[in-house]
Amino acid sequence: MFERQKYKQFARIQLKDRIGLPVLVTFLTIVITGLCSIPYYLSNYGTGFDFHDLLRQMDYDNFIRSYFSVYTNTMKNDFLSTLASLIEAILVYGSLNMYLKMSRSPEPVSFSDFTDGLADFGRAILAFLWKLLWLTLWLMCFVIPGIIKSYEYSMMFYIASEYKHLSVIDALNISKEITRGHKWDLFVLDLSFLGWILLGCISLGIGFLWIIPYITMTQINAYHALLKESIENGRLDPAILNLNSEETKEDGKEETSNEEETASEEQNQEEFVAQIENADSENEAEIETKNDSDAQTDEESANPAAENNSENNDDSDNNSEKENF
Repeated sequence: MFERQKYKQFARIQLKDRIGLPVLVTFLTIVITGLCSIPYYLSNYGTGFDFHDLLRQMDYDNFIRSYFSVYTNTMKNDFLSTLASLIEAILVYGSLNMYLKMSRSPEPVSFSDFTDGLADFGRAILAFLWKLLWLTLWLMCFVIPGIIKSYEYSMMFYIASEYKHLSVIDALNISKEITRGHKWDLFVLDLSFLGWILLGCISLGIGFLWIIPYITMTQINAYHALLKESIENGRLDPAILNLNSEETKEDGKEETSNEEETASEEQNQEEFVAQIENADSENEAEIETKNDSDAQTDEESANPAAENNSENNDDSDNNSEKENF
């Protein structure tokens, strides 16, 4: 079940009192990406491909020269655009390392969590290029399938960042699996932020420093939920995520510790039972000894009465003898 409001609520709780670093990382990402995009915009300004003007070149040499001039300029623009997108992908990938840590623990995060993600820039580039390749192929067919596939591949970066032992190909395949049946839900989730995006535009872009972390954290919460649902439904084997071996080791350790605890508990129980039995036997012996001593005491207490009676009898006999005398 896709609980959109729940993911948003969790995002607000997770960002509470920890929004400072995500705002800083968002600011750095926007500034660096913008600076890297300047050469592309400067190169692209005023250039274009005028096919009719190209056909008017009657000279074959001029035609070829003009064609390659326009083609080279287009390739240059595409290279600069791709370079800027690669840098943005590296920065986004680095920030995901921080957001994933925030989603798993309430502990404070540090700037090193962001830089640790940046250190794995090679993986970020591979993930971006692999995703871009498939999106380009789908967009070459039709626009609508390309949009659908963009939501199908939307969890790829989260998987690649969290499970670093997986290849980018596996990360893309897992993203396709966990988003099955939820692409419309993800689309509606994006639409639910439309008001926040308008607010960011009204604030001249300043509001995006807080809006982007909120959106990113919400999407990560949705990613965790979709991944858990796929594992519970059996559509995704946890062994692929390397959870099976780790859990087996942990289970083995737990079983060993449980066996040791059980043996110690049984030993403690046996010792406790033995102590109880010894205490019972000692109590019985003490009770028997006490009963014997009580019986002897009763006999001793009964004997003085008999002696007194015998003495009284002797006194009466003496008195009777004296009277007779």
